Amino acid sequence: MSATRRCRFDLRLPVWYRAQGERRWHTGTTESVSGSGVMIRTHEGNEPKGVVRVVIELPHEDDSSCAGCLTGIGHVVRARLAKTSDAPSFAIAVKRYRVQRRDHVSPSHG
Repeated sequence: MSATRRCRFDLRLPVWYRAQGERRWHTGTTESVSGSGVMIRTHEGNEPKGVVRVVIELPHEDDSSCAGCLTGIGHVVRARLAKTSDAPSFAIAVKRYRVQRRDHVSPSHG
């Protein structure tokens, strides 16, 4: 492994994403997250191409007023087609994430 490669964390978190030009948000689950990107398993079978906006819900306590999300814009760098029982997944390279309160982020849940 290269000295410049960032650590990846195996995190299964809810995620919403949409490709540039789309109005509808799609749902998925993160497979891994790093400072430079995220691997997403899609729930809907679609694999975006190009520029993608992503919102990742962070774990939180019962007090939802403090719930937060990582938000970022990146581009698809790799896609894995679904095997017989697996959903497809794809990797997005993200230069920078922002942490925002959940009530300030607007993806719909479907």
